[in-house]
Amino acid sequence: MTPSPKVAPPERWSRNANWWFYRELYRYWQPVANTFQSGGMHLFWERTGTDNNLNVETTAAATLQGDGTVLVTVTAADADFCGVADATLHYGLVSSDSMDHPFDRQFLHVTCVTENELCAAAERDTNQGDFYLPTDRDSYEVPITISNGVGQILLTAKSGSGTVYPQVNAVEVNATYQDWEYFFE
Repeated sequence: MTPSPKVAPPERWSRNANWWFYRELYRYWQPVANTFQSGGMHLFWERTGTDNNLNVETTAAATLQGDGTVLVTVTAADADFCGVADATLHYGLVSSDSMDHPFDRQFLHVTCVTENELCAAAERDTNQGDFYLPTDRDSYEVPITISNGVGQILLTAKSGSGTVYPQVNAVEVNATYQDWEYFFE
């Protein structure tokens, strides 16, 4: 059982920040019920016994924006696909000056662009799903919500000192799933 993101906005953050847990849930489980009698606050999940990977063909790109942010875009071959991509980002932080900055005071913020657009369209709070990536690693798995064939996240470096920018070396889509958080119920 997990909280429903429709009534518990922090659940969107929990899914994204804890993708290591939810990616297994999406891969081998599916929602079977909602607690509508108590306001729909929870989703009940059942193990499927199979791999739920939809194997939707995708392309992925990371584009440096003029403001030093990086826009990651996943595009499905099926322009009508709505779901979630399980993606691995290979990334780092780059200093804009020649000084070496300790990366222990750096943060890499992820703005869930497509999720925020879906929430705004449904007149729900936006930015509830945004999260941070660890800066002591060079790769991390993240969910990228796809709506009508396109999903985007925006990476922004937050620095304790100096000017630091994100650098994405590669984006790999490992799997695609039905996105129970945004397209169920």
